[in-house]
This record gives sequence, structure tokens and C-alpha cells, in this order.
Amino acid sequence: METSVQTNSINGKQVILVRGVPGAGKSFTLKQLLVDLKPESYVVHSTDNYFYENGQYKFDKTKLTEYHLRNQKAFEKSLIANIPLVICDNTNLHHWQRKPYLKLAKQYNYQVNIKSIGLIHTLLAERQIVSMYMNRNQHGVSQDVYHSMLKGLSSNN
Repeated sequence: METSVQTNSINGKQVILVRGVPGAGKSFTLKQLLVDLKPESYVVHSTDNYFYENGQYKFDKTKLTEYHLRNQKAFEKSLIANIPLVICDNTNLHHWQRKPYLKLAKQYNYQVNIKSIGLIHTLLAERQIVSMYMNRNQHGVSQDVYHSMLKGLSSNN
């Protein structure tokens, strides 16, 4: 990912879709990049935020679809509000995962940038890196889920 965030698109409106496996450092990298921006100039949307209860992350697979839809709705509200920089901090590994956000960005005339975090493409050749990401992730994602996420992943997804 770039070392800074720029909001100098033609109309001043930009969407960033962050892409990476859990534990790759997506949220951490975003925090570092956004530190110098005024809070009112951006918003970060993450489906993970809906899984927090009393400060504890509690993943419930049965709520995943509902929470993704809620995140997309909140993302759209930010676009309607013309917030200059709107960020989606989800795994976004595959095109079908990014598609709703891409469609909304186009609908509201936002420039889109997709930023890959971590060694996504290297993972295809070096699957042992999964254990490092598993150790770093804060969401209890299992090895089976990682491999499922990576199945069929290519640089064109």
C-alpha cells in the first residue's frame, strides 16, 4: 500500500477498498496512513465492527450476510453524504466481495482505488505464510477458513 492517502481525485471524492487476508495488517496500515487526516475528511467501514459486543470481538457466522449488508448500507450513506474519502476495510479478496462497493462508488461518482495489504499474491506460491497471518489475526480465523479464502485467488480477482 502507498505510504500516504491522497484525496486528489478529479471531483475530490475517493473510495479505497482494502484487500488482504485477516492478520495481513489492513486495519493497522490504515490507522498509520490516516493519522494525519482530519477525522471529518474520511470514514472507514468494516464488517468486523459489527461483531464487537462490549469491546469483545465475537464472530457469528450466522450474522455474516446481515452484517455485510449493514456495512454496505453504511458505506452508501457515507457516499451520499459526500465524505471525501470512504474506505472499506474488509478482506475483499475476490471480485464478488468488492462488487457491491464498486457499484456504489460508480453510482455516486467516486474514484476507486484497490489497495492490497500483505503478500496476497505470494500466498499462492508460499502457503506457509498463512501460519504467520493466523498468529497475527485478532479474529480467531482458522487455517481451514484461510485456505478457503485463498482458494482460487489470483491477482486478477
